[in-house]
Amino acid sequence: AVRSSATAEDLASASFAGQQDTYLNIIGYESVVRHVKLCWISLFTDRAITYRIQNNFYPTSGVYLCVVVQKMVHSVSAGIMFTADVMTGVRHVSVIEAGYGLGEALVPGLINADQYKYDCRSKCVVTSTIGDKHVEIIPTFEDDSCGEDGGVGGTKTVPVDSTHQKCQALSTERIMSLAQIGEDIQDHYGGVPQDIEWCIEKGTNELYIV
Repeated sequence: AVRSSATAEDLASASFAGQQDTYLNIIGYESVVRHVKLCWISLFTDRAITYRIQNNFYPTSGVYLCVVVQKMVHSVSAGIMFTADVMTGVRHVSVIEAGYGLGEALVPGLINADQYKYDCRSKCVVTSTIGDKHVEIIPTFEDDSCGEDGGVGGTKTVPVDSTHQKCQALSTERIMSLAQIGEDIQDHYGGVPQDIEWCIEKGTNELYIV
């Protein structure tokens, strides 16, 4: 996974999440190097520059970008977690959004993800809203999805079987354990609410914070 991370993401006054590029399931040294460069270039796309102008970050003042290369996790489900309810401002309620496959389907709004709210005081799930998860993004090893250099890898979007679309992507037990990890991460950072990406590996069922 070749992922961009900019200093101006997740600010109180602006959210740059998704403004810069990320590439998943990149295979081969040359392809990884090329996609690292593409991440850096994405800081200067029309969309990214326009957003910075609109939020008084022009041209790049105070905005820096690094590229993180991580081991790829082929996930059965993935999503995001907020250790506070950003809609209500309640800090003791964590909000978890989940879908099938890789988490990339959530950021651009390709799916209506599940949403679970967990009360960290009473230690229980207070609401579970099941979304229409009609597609998932999965790794592919079959075609030239990495681009013109002939590398094999990348991702593809596939439909989710209708019998699974309205099923919970996470069990109640997994919601509770994930919320506890979120609390631990928040405590590590001095009690400041966190925006956390997570995934569960296919086959091993192991949870990763990414």
